[in-house]
Amino acid sequence: MGADDRAGLAGGERPRRFGDEPRGGSAAAGAFLVLVSPFGGVFAARYERRSLLMVYTAVSAAIAVLLAVLVGTGHIELWMVYVLAALAGIVEALAGPIRSLLVFDTVGPEEMTNAVALNALGGNAMRVIGPAIGGALIGLIGTQGTFEVQAGCLVVSLALTARLPRFEPELREAKENAFVSVGRGLAYVLRDRRMTLIVGMAVLPSVLVYPYVSFLPVFAKDVLHEGAEAYGFLAGAVGLGSLAGGAIVAATSNRPRLGPPMMWTCLFYCLSVASFTFARHLWLAVGALVVAGCSTASTRRSMHR
Repeated sequence: MGADDRAGLAGGERPRRFGDEPRGGSAAAGAFLVLVSPFGGVFAARYERRSLLMVYTAVSAAIAVLLAVLVGTGHIELWMVYVLAALAGIVEALAGPIRSLLVFDTVGPEEMTNAVALNALGGNAMRVIGPAIGGALIGLIGTQGTFEVQAGCLVVSLALTARLPRFEPELREAKENAFVSVGRGLAYVLRDRRMTLIVGMAVLPSVLVYPYVSFLPVFAKDVLHEGAEAYGFLAGAVGLGSLAGGAIVAATSNRPRLGPPMMWTCLFYCLSVASFTFARHLWLAVGALVVAGCSTASTRRSMHR
């Protein structure tokens, strides 16, 4: 569950119409994702990765427990949601590089593409069925109970992570300041034309395009003049497209040239989101989002190859 999901759930305890949820959670998490992720890579190279991921997972579980307590006691305030969303964004930004490296450590370079695609399929599958599960849980056990279930799932994840083998970090003896390391990495990206292109294609759509997901409830309500059911279809369309994109990457993992497909899928991603903004019919919007989800999943998985 991301920072914006936590904000929406916690905010949902207050009387609020559909489409009026605070959207600041995703903005806070997104900002920290861009700013903090490079440091997550530095820490992943210097410290034992399994232990670090366990720490990050424990912090995420603690955030869920704290939200459950605040909601259950009626002491939840909007500023608390933003603070916890920012903290969740920092944790996700630091954990992201470790998860990617653990996939590589576990399977090696030969099966890297298929492993990344499979990992993405699991995550994207939850984007399809997750909203339905969350809605059902809220109806059955309330917002507090939903956060408690999330915390329990994170504890299970913590136990499963503990079963992974230990991987010694490559730069355990490095004494260089983390800020200096990040600066050297940025300098390398700017010097290497190919890396500049790859990083630019990853960062720019993520910053300028992907935040549209946070505004799907507003789009469903104010543009399509629909309700929560329409939002469920829109969110599910993104996840369904992402599933298809991950499957395509897995099926074409042996292609020798990755540059042209990556550029085309990135272009299709931007165009499909642009066409979505002009849609005034639910099913046209759903179709555009399926293409958007497929394109962005294909682009991101290709970058990991």
